[in-house]
Amino acid sequence: MLATVPVLGCLLLFGCTDGKDGDPGPKGANGLDGPDGADGDPGKDGDGFQESTAYGNIVVSFAGKLADGRDFTDSVNFKHAPVGVTGFMIGSLATVSDDFYNFSVRRFYGAVDLPPDLQDNFVHLNLDVIPTGDGNIVIPNECTIHTYMHASATKLVAVQQDFAGMLSVDDFEDCQYNAATGDLSFRLTLKESHQQNDIGISGLKITMVATLKVFQYIDQGP
Repeated sequence: MLATVPVLGCLLLFGCTDGKDGDPGPKGANGLDGPDGADGDPGKDGDGFQESTAYGNIVVSFAGKLADGRDFTDSVNFKHAPVGVTGFMIGSLATVSDDFYNFSVRRFYGAVDLPPDLQDNFVHLNLDVIPTGDGNIVIPNECTIHTYMHASATKLVAVQQDFAGMLSVDDFEDCQYNAATGDLSFRLTLKESHQQNDIGISGLKITMVATLKVFQYIDQGP
């Protein structure tokens, strides 16, 4: 009879050190942009801003060719009426009679608290308008533009000229006046040659679109 010999198993434990980290993987793609934030509260208008812009505007656009042959375009939005008593009467005045109207309108590029003679970025028109059965005939007495045009990102062209002598009644379109509401609107297009202007722009084209509120002055005497 064979004897049974017990077999003892031994479990041997060995201590191990950590392995070296692998190289970093490639950079992942950027995540999607988050939604836009909510709009902030509107800022407060400066003093007199609402008053000066309450009576309409005149947008003047320029196009032509510079002396170096480059074409350019620019536009200026004259939206500030003079708010002083004397300036306002000059800038938004309608004189109405039985057979014709006269309008004296002036708008500035910026709202600045300066005497009228120092507010030198403006457009001023004095117009006689004769109502007819087929529309209104516009006779320009003055069309002065004092401003600057952007010829490029770093260069300006100054405009300081009365263009009335270059205008004709055919240059005005869609002149409308409502005596009951004071609403005055018209469109003016002026094309002229290099010799006719003092700006140094050849083929100069000026387009003016006016949407204004004008007032009749009541003279109550002394």
